[in-house]
Amino acid sequence: MSISYQWSFSALDIELGPVPPDDVTDVVYTIHWRLTATTDDAEPYTASSIGTSSVTYDPEGPAFIPFEDLTEAIVQNWTIEQITEEGVEQMESSLASNIAEQINPTHTTERTMPWEE
Repeated sequence: MSISYQWSFSALDIELGPVPPDDVTDVVYTIHWRLTATTDDAEPYTASSIGTSSVTYDPEGPAFIPFEDLTEAIVQNWTIEQITEEGVEQMESSLASNIAEQINPTHTTERTMPWEE
């Protein structure tokens, strides 16, 4: 069994602008993301982690990318930069552990009390 990881993005919060000092508009400041782990089984197991990442416009940093020119790959790279490679590895490990627990549970929650039977 192998596990694949997929990023998805549900929303981008943007500052309409103009944002000084360059007076750029539609500047992304928050990315809403989900990282989903999926097994390659015939009936796959899945686990996900969701969150947000802040993005700061830096006129001294890399060239500004207009909102309409953004791609999923660019947004994913920004997200990973904010979370860090180590943080992504920790999330992937946690998701893999979640899937392992689904496959071979080590605990459960019982909702029917013995006195209610």
